[in-house]
Amino acid sequence: EASRLDSTKTWLFQAIDEIGYEMTHLFSVLDEAFDLFDKENRGYISYKNFTRILKNYLNGKQWTSEQRREIFNYMDRNNSNKITYEEFSLAFKELYNKNWQRSIMERIYNAIRKGKQRLRLVFHAIDTNGSGAIDITEFKAGLEA
Repeated sequence: EASRLDSTKTWLFQAIDEIGYEMTHLFSVLDEAFDLFDKENRGYISYKNFTRILKNYLNGKQWTSEQRREIFNYMDRNNSNKITYEEFSLAFKELYNKNWQRSIMERIYNAIRKGKQRLRLVFHAIDTNGSGAIDITEFKAGLEA
C-alpha cells in the first residue's frame, strides 16, 4: 500500500512526526506509549483518551479539534473509531519506515555504550595502582567507598 501520508498534508506528517518524537523521549518502548493512551486497558485507544494525551502530555501542542480528529482518523486504519496497538505502531512505522528500527537499535547501542563507559570509569577508580587488574585489597576498598 502506498503511503497514507498525502504530500499535501504536510502538517499531518509533521504532527505524526512530533507525536513520535515526543513519545521516544518519554518512553523506552512503544508499548508504554500505547498504555498511556489506553488508560482503561481495553486494548485500544478511544478518541477521548487520544485527545487528552495530545493536549496534556505531548509538548503542550494544541491542535484544533479538526486536526486532532484527522490525526486520529489517519491512525484508525479500519475506521472503527478505535486505534488498536497494531494501528498505533503502523502509523509510526510508516512514517519512520526503516529509520524506526534503526533509531531503536541506536538507542540500545548508546545505552550499552554508556553502561560500558560507566563501568570502565568505576574499574579505573577501583584499580588504584593502575595495573589493569583489581586485586582483593582494591576490590574491598572499592566496595567500602
